[in-house]
Amino acid sequence: MNRRAAFAALAGVCVAAMGFSASAQLTNLALDKTVVTSSNENANMSGANIVDGDTSTKWGSNYAQYTGADTVKRDSAWFYIDFGYVATFDSLDLLWEHSAALNYKIQHTEVPTTNDSGWKTDTIITGEVYPWPDDGHTPLHRRIKFAMPISARYLKVRCTKRNFQWGFSMWEMRVFNTLGTNLALNKTAVASSSDAAPGLATDGIMFQNGGLDFGSRWENNYGDGRPDSLKGNDWIYVDLGAKYTVKYIAIYWEHSASGNYVLQAWTKPGTPTAPDSDWTFLLRDTNLTYSKPPDFCQTSFAVPPTATQYVRMHSYKRLPPPAGDIWGISIFEFEVYGTSASTAINPSSLPRKASSSNVNLIRTKEGIFIKGNTSGNLSTDIFAPSGKLIRHLSGADASFWNYRDSFGRDVTNGTYLLRVTSAGKAAEDKIAIYR
Repeated sequence: MNRRAAFAALAGVCVAAMGFSASAQLTNLALDKTVVTSSNENANMSGANIVDGDTSTKWGSNYAQYTGADTVKRDSAWFYIDFGYVATFDSLDLLWEHSAALNYKIQHTEVPTTNDSGWKTDTIITGEVYPWPDDGHTPLHRRIKFAMPISARYLKVRCTKRNFQWGFSMWEMRVFNTLGTNLALNKTAVASSSDAAPGLATDGIMFQNGGLDFGSRWENNYGDGRPDSLKGNDWIYVDLGAKYTVKYIAIYWEHSASGNYVLQAWTKPGTPTAPDSDWTFLLRDTNLTYSKPPDFCQTSFAVPPTATQYVRMHSYKRLPPPAGDIWGISIFEFEVYGTSASTAINPSSLPRKASSSNVNLIRTKEGIFIKGNTSGNLSTDIFAPSGKLIRHLSGADASFWNYRDSFGRDVTNGTYLLRVTSAGKAAEDKIAIYR
C-alpha cells in the first residue's frame, strides 16, 4: 500500500514531485493484478499472462483482425494494469517477446479510458529493435527507471508502432518500488481536531469494493459554526515509533484538500508540541487544485533527509471549494519513507527482547533466516557491537543474513542487534556471534 521545490501536475490528479533514489525493493507490485487490453490474439494470449509471474506465457494483440493495408490500426494496441489501489513505483521490467513494440509510451492515470484521453505520459520509447532471432523464448528485457517516483492506480503501455508484420507481444511486466516500506503504515497519528479518527490516515486502506473508501480517512472538525477562513486550519502528525531519516512523504488527499500547507519534522527531544516554531520546516505546498472527480488528489515530495520520529502536515487554508461545499480538509493516506537513523546503539547493553509473534529468527551455522508470519514486506537493519548500522536487508516475506556486512566482509565476534519491520510492526533481538 511511497512523494517529490519543483511541481508537476498530472491529468486528473495533482502531484508535486522531486527526484529521489533509495535502496532496492524487489516486490513485484504488478503480480496477479487485473489487466485490461485493447485486444487479445486468442484466449491463450490474454493480458493476465503479463502479470502471472510465468515467463513462458504471453500476451499478444489481435493484429489479424485488421486486414489489407490498415497498418494504422495494426500499429495501435495497449494494455493497462489496475493495481486495485494507488501504487507507488519508480522502475519497470518489460520482457517483450520477439514481436516487441518499436515505439511505445508508458502512461498512468486515476480514471482509465480506452484512448489516450486523461492518461499522463511518463516516458516515450522509440526504436526498440529486437536484437536476437525469433527462438520463441528469449525475451527483450527492457528496464525503465523513472527520474522521480510515480503514484497511480492504473499503469498503461501504449504501443504505437510494430517491429515486424505481426502484432505486439509481451511475456511479462514487473513493477517495482525502490523506496522501501511505508514507515507510517498502521502507526499512531495525532491531529489538532477530528471528525474522523487520525489513525484512518495511516491504516493503508484507500479503496474498497473497487471504489474509494470514504469511511477510511481523517477529516478535521471544520464545524458548521467555524469561520470559513479557519475550516482548513488544522494539523496531523504521525509517530513512526522510532527515529528514521525521513526522505520522502506522500499524502493522498480527499477532494477536500488543503490550499496552503507545510510538511514538518520534530527534531527536538521529547514528544511534539503544537507551535510551528518548535517544528523543523521541510517544505510548503500551495499547488493543489480542487479535483472532483476523481475525488482525491495526491501530493508527493522528496524532502531534505531529516532524522525524526514525528512527521507533520500543518494546513492553514482549505482549497476554495465549489459553491455549496462547506467541508474542511481530509486525508485518505499519509505515507512516510526513509531509512533507519540510529547509528549509536550499543547492542550488548540492551535488555534481551524476544521477537514479536510476527517475526521468526532461525539461526544456522551459515547465517540467520528472518521470516515474517504475516504477508508484507520484511525490512531488517543489523547493528554491529559498535552500534554502527552495517547491513540492510529487505524481502517480500523472508530474508537471510550471512554474517557479512554490506561490503561482503565477515563480521567479527560480538553482540549484534537485528531490528525487523514486518507488516508495519517492529521487533528487535540481540544475537551473540562467536566463531
